[in-house]
Amino acid sequence: MLRALPAVPLLLLLLAATLQVCTSFTLLTPLWRTSSNPSPGMDALLGLCSDGLGRLYAVGFEYSNGRRLLRLEVRDVGSGELAFSRVYSLSEGDTVGRGCAVSGSTLYVVGNTEVGGVRRWLIVAISLESFEVVRNVSSVYGRAMAVAVAGDGLLVAGDRVVEGGPPGDTSWRVELRRLPDLELVSYYESNPSAASDTARYVAVNPVDGSVWVAGDNRGRGWWRVEVLDRELRRVAEAEPLMSGSAYSLCFGSAGEAYVVGVGGLVKLGRGGAELGRHTVREFFTAVTCYGSYVVASGSVAVTKGGELVWDFVAYVVDEELRVVQVVALNASLRPVDLYPSRLAVVGDTLVVSFPEYFGTPDKLDAVWSLAAFRLHPPEVGTPRTTVSPTSPPTPPPAVPTPPAPATPGWYLAAVAAVLVAAVVGSLLLVRARRR
Repeated sequence: MLRALPAVPLLLLLLAATLQVCTSFTLLTPLWRTSSNPSPGMDALLGLCSDGLGRLYAVGFEYSNGRRLLRLEVRDVGSGELAFSRVYSLSEGDTVGRGCAVSGSTLYVVGNTEVGGVRRWLIVAISLESFEVVRNVSSVYGRAMAVAVAGDGLLVAGDRVVEGGPPGDTSWRVELRRLPDLELVSYYESNPSAASDTARYVAVNPVDGSVWVAGDNRGRGWWRVEVLDRELRRVAEAEPLMSGSAYSLCFGSAGEAYVVGVGGLVKLGRGGAELGRHTVREFFTAVTCYGSYVVASGSVAVTKGGELVWDFVAYVVDEELRVVQVVALNASLRPVDLYPSRLAVVGDTLVVSFPEYFGTPDKLDAVWSLAAFRLHPPEVGTPRTTVSPTSPPTPPPAVPTPPAPATPGWYLAAVAAVLVAAVVGSLLLVRARRR
């Protein structure tokens, strides 16, 4: 048997090679990166969406003569090239776009106007043929923060100023509006506290049709999630003990929700029970579920050159919340309040928006930046939920990837086959030499 020992190093070599194949997997590879600088002020890209046909829509605001004006950019998903841009002034004061969604040949943008310090909801329908505003709805006092298409209806979520309440008191508000005329069908309101509570994201669970809303309970200072039925009646609620706000969510194959916000990511069951969490330093503001993976974006602490620095990232975990890949965007940042990062998925392309800041502390210039990645899941999957400047010369490099997730069954079977083959070969070799 001692003569069979040389087969052991060979076996170890085979195992090491197989392990290397498994751990070299990456979900994201860079495609392109681009940016635009609408004005020399603090412009912000706040919403990102797609028509699924290769066009990407970015909304937010740019500064013009001291006013914030709604800005729309249309880009080609394959190249990132700017195809069209336009600025809309829809009030005497500010007009801010905060979220967008596409239904048919219409782009729906939500946000708010602000005149004399008074904010009102804004819901705008823009033709994707003429890019003219075809409908403009001004709703309650407050801000519309997020929008989602729900069959023949449009869901809009945000905050509403509580009349007669304490100073700064805002409640959650969710509206269901009919498409395409935007007539109000029903609405839901919830006031978690006497502080400035805000519903920041809304989405429909594709498994059971329930409406999920994510935001905050500012009175207690932590995340809040509410689950509504199709008639906008609350059926469940959750307040994970995560300080700050929840900003976005997506759904897994069984209808479980992955919610992101300040401090990381929390996995919730369909009834709102917590199933797990993954914490980070700083925050995530967007997330999408793709196949068996969850991709979040936001600003987190990463290690570069042996130092811990803040950067915007694309952050990939599996369904058990184990880190698969982290890609740093190498953004130009300054010590200011950061505008949120957004995500959109079009086919096998993931696009991440993030702000970059240039200039001096007394005169900062914020630019719109976008980075695109090709998605390479081991098993081709379709995304179940799509959210949601001076151009760098090269795509952003990746931060060293943490260990890969748990080994799949097919891989274990392959390793077992190698082991069996090695053992059988070793025994046959010993037998032959004895003869």
